[in-house]
Amino acid sequence: MHVHYVLVPNADHTAVLVTDGALPAVAAERIRTAVVPETLERELGLRAPFLRVAAVIKDADDKPTTALLEFDAPRSLSGGTWIAVDEAPRLVPPELRKPAERWVAEQFGAPIPPERAPWARPGWLAEAEAWIAENVELVEAPRLHAQWPLSSVLRATTADGAVYFKAAFPLFSHEPGVTAAVARAHPEIVPSVLAIEPERGWLLMHELRGPMLGDLDRSRWSEAGPLLAEIHRTWSSRRDDIFALGAVDRGLDTLAVPDELRGDLEALQELAWPETLVHGDFHPWNVVAGST
Repeated sequence: MHVHYVLVPNADHTAVLVTDGALPAVAAERIRTAVVPETLERELGLRAPFLRVAAVIKDADDKPTTALLEFDAPRSLSGGTWIAVDEAPRLVPPELRKPAERWVAEQFGAPIPPERAPWARPGWLAEAEAWIAENVELVEAPRLHAQWPLSSVLRATTADGAVYFKAAFPLFSHEPGVTAAVARAHPEIVPSVLAIEPERGWLLMHELRGPMLGDLDRSRWSEAGPLLAEIHRTWSSRRDDIFALGAVDRGLDTLAVPDELRGDLEALQELAWPETLVHGDFHPWNVVAGST
């Protein structure tokens, strides 16, 4: 069981939320950020934007056991009390004291590191929610689906069903444009895109329904191969289009490889395979299966 300690400031960042004199804490079977806001809302009536996992304690086997999570000021709260914000470090295990002290310093105005993701900064969620509402008519406010250092994903409900919003880390800011282009070219096999904001790396999509291929019998896993091959064939002749969308050139001639692999790389180049779009994380749990 993992323990998540939670840092929640008040609106003017002078106080931190406590329950029975301790920081709110959530127990979960694994480190998963979405379960923490859900539990806090259920138990404390707390709705607050989740920002980031500030620190994780691991055991002797390098497995996470305890985490410190940061939130923005609450939007609603029906339980708990407030104490001075600089009291927070004494309420966490010793291993989490330094990250708690850094959090306190930021509440007093210390600069946020420039490399921190946009969604891990106060105020970001309100901007994202406003953009979603500009593009679809919501019947239920966006909720956190998943968040980690490389992306934030929100789920919202419209009259036509669920939609998903994704914000990509700046390194992958080309993802919305590429996804929209692939959706136009392959409408039957990728999610339909509702809107993009390329400058911010924002993407809004219809829900793609169905079970994960990896959760089905292994005999069905091969179904994904022809679909990926179709995308590869289509885009193998559109190199300029791909780069115009902002995709990164990862051709064989751009790779830095150790000397012992150079011969293998040259052998691959001699095959003269056309360059195309490549999914960097293609596996059965990244594929939604259709019905048979």
